[in-house]
Parts: sequence; C-alpha cells; structure tokens
Amino acid sequence: MTAPGRSLPPDRQPADRQPTDRQAAGRRPGDLAGAPALLERHVRTPAETAALGAALAAIARPGDLFCLQGGLGSGKTVLARGFVRALAGAGIEVPSPTFNIVLTYPAAAATLWHFDLYRVADADELWELGLEEAFADGISLVEWPERLGDAAPAQALWLELRPVTGAAGPPVVAPDSMDGGNTGGDGMAAELRQIIVRGGAAWAARLREAGLV
Repeated sequence: MTAPGRSLPPDRQPADRQPTDRQAAGRRPGDLAGAPALLERHVRTPAETAALGAALAAIARPGDLFCLQGGLGSGKTVLARGFVRALAGAGIEVPSPTFNIVLTYPAAAATLWHFDLYRVADADELWELGLEEAFADGISLVEWPERLGDAAPAQALWLELRPVTGAAGPPVVAPDSMDGGNTGGDGMAAELRQIIVRGGAAWAARLREAGLV
C-alpha cells in the first residue's frame, strides 16, 4: 500500500479542541442549500459511496472544490477515498484526515488535497493549511466545509450525505469512522443514505456531459 501524501506539520496543527456551537454552525455562503439538486443518489454500502466519488473524480479539473457535508459516520471519507483512488491509484492508502487536518496525493491531473476541518475552530487557521494553493491549482475535497465560511469558492460543488428517514435498521458506525486508523474499514454507518449534489450551471453541464444525470 502506498502511503498518503503530506500532512500539516505537528507544530501547525490546531489545538485539540471542539468548536463552539457558534463556530460549528458556521456560515454557509456557497453551499446552495436552497438550490435545486443537480443529482440525487441513494446508497447503502461503502462500495456504492466510493463509486460515486470515482465518477466525480473522472470529471474533476484543477481548481475544483468538492465540499462534503454530513454527520459523523455519514460516508464523507468513504466517498473521498473512492475519488482519490480513481486519480492517484487504486492501491493508495486514504485515511481520514481528522487528526492531520490535510493530506495531499500526487495525481496526473493535479495535486489532490483532502481536508477535514472538524477540529478547526478559528477561521484564521485555514490559510495555514494551504487553501490558497489548493484552490488555485489543486483538486480539493473538504469535509466539514461549513468551517470555510467566506473562504468557500462560489463555484464549489456541494455534496450532502444524510440518512434516509424511516429506513429500516439502526445505524452501526464502523470503528474507524472518525480516526481513520483502520484504512481497510468502511468508515461509514451501515444505513441507507441519500447523497444530494448541488452546484452552479457549469457543474450541471459537466454532470450531463459525463452522463451522471
């Protein structure tokens, strides 16, 4: 297995703290929460979730930002893993960057940046993570993108992963769902979930051209 790319150095890691309620809510200027969905998928397994990530990777270009919204165990890292492996190699390790904050992976199209902003409570910390470089020339996946606030580009594609209300069976969260310590695990709750994709007109055209809608 190939090791992941660089992570934020230990001396630049945010303090291990939980965001306040105000910070957790964050501003969502670009998430298009009220916009019509460009794409909706129902998935139950990690394989189905990763497959959607791989399909989106096929249309990714330098400068693209994919914002992954959803609660703990919702499958954000699973989707990101499918995305990264589609571009950087099927055998590469793609752990959750919860504790690293950011991991990078070299790919032919551009450097892939995988952010997890769960522990970022101060917007000033964001620029220490390499956001400017990532958003300019890389292909970025951001978990907990609400923390971006005004830093979220307007042209981002937003994916919301949420459980389907009334689906049979209680959720069972995999042990590695938060820390990514077991990269072979699925890292998502075993329940039916809906993935809703929202973005601007340019994204609608790209999804149609790729046959995803």
